[in-house]
Amino acid sequence: MINFEEVRKYFSDTIIASGIFAGDAIGWENVTFNPSGKSLWMKESYLPVSEGFSDSVNGDQLQGILSYSINTPIGSYAQGATEAGVALGNLFPTTEVITTDNYKISIDSASRTFQGKLSNDSKWYTVVIDVSFKVYE
Repeated sequence: MINFEEVRKYFSDTIIASGIFAGDAIGWENVTFNPSGKSLWMKESYLPVSEGFSDSVNGDQLQGILSYSINTPIGSYAQGATEAGVALGNLFPTTEVITTDNYKISIDSASRTFQGKLSNDSKWYTVVIDVSFKVYE
């Protein structure tokens, strides 16, 4: 079984090192976060796709999507969320294989899957970037 926290660490370390978001403006999954007073912030969600045996060479495989919601307050200029979304997506090109201590990670795609208000009463303009990946032992 693949330890997803080792995989997640690669993604979170890359985002933190990029400086796209202030350190206190990132809501990691399963961590309490309050966006009040933030002019630009991001929230992470993990969507598992599948996990199981790949083959005798690669061992176990995990497929998933890390979804990043990038937000600015309604009424502010939406370009900030859009530019941050593009910058975040560009951190994860599909042209390389990332090696961690125990795994190889390939990025299948990084794409904008939503842009706008998530609900009529939303206080935030949101751009969602989904990073689809595969991990092999």
